[in-house]
Amino acid sequence: MFDASAFCGGWAYRYAAERTVGEVCALLAQNGLQGAAMTPADAVLHPEPMAANRAFLQQVNAGVQDAECTVYAVPVIDPSLPGWRGHLQECAALSNKRIAAYKVFPNFHGYDLEAPGINALAEELARSNTTLCIQLRMEDDRAQHHTLRLPVIPMAAVAAFAQRHPTLNILLCAPLMAEARAVSQVENISVEMSFMETGDLLNVALGHMGAHRLLLGSHAPLFIPAVGVVKAATDNIGVRAAICTENFRRLFR
Repeated sequence: MFDASAFCGGWAYRYAAERTVGEVCALLAQNGLQGAAMTPADAVLHPEPMAANRAFLQQVNAGVQDAECTVYAVPVIDPSLPGWRGHLQECAALSNKRIAAYKVFPNFHGYDLEAPGINALAEELARSNTTLCIQLRMEDDRAQHHTLRLPVIPMAAVAAFAQRHPTLNILLCAPLMAEARAVSQVENISVEMSFMETGDLLNVALGHMGAHRLLLGSHAPLFIPAVGVVKAATDNIGVRAAICTENFRRLFR
């Protein structure tokens, strides 16, 4: 099993200890996960993300992850900053293996999906067959601290963005079930399930996205990884292989 959305570091709005890459890997391995697409949470709230990206990639390169859990590095890019192209190049140069995905936080970083920067980034990643992860939220919208009341990214804007870039692989991270349903007709959008909550969760999610565009996601360590694993539980071997392994390999290579 592979985790499509995990984090390391600290999160200022949650009482939780900072976790190193190795500590998060050990936690995931304890829950049966062999690999994870991981992002430094510290990069989200910094004025620019590269200090956290550098420290994160240094940990990954040093091989501090648990031997039973492989890290697929997903650095943070803020395309509203003038130096974002240089940040892409630096991340690639700092990593000891190809970076298969980058993650963006439009509502945290104050731009919408029609902004020139995010569309230029999309074109750049599509050319290199690199996945773009769009993080919709870090916490339940109802539990946000009053200093972090962020606008919800409209799903119509997400769908229009994906349709402008049809050759770009897009992974929506932390969507609600209704949001997954809203983009279900856009074939280059996949989703992970960490924030989905409903009765008969897996069957409902499969009805919206199909097995080929649905991924296990834990949102660890802010969420308990065992919950993400349980959401993907099914006796259907083909479906389980798709959402736990095959789709991950396709998006993160």
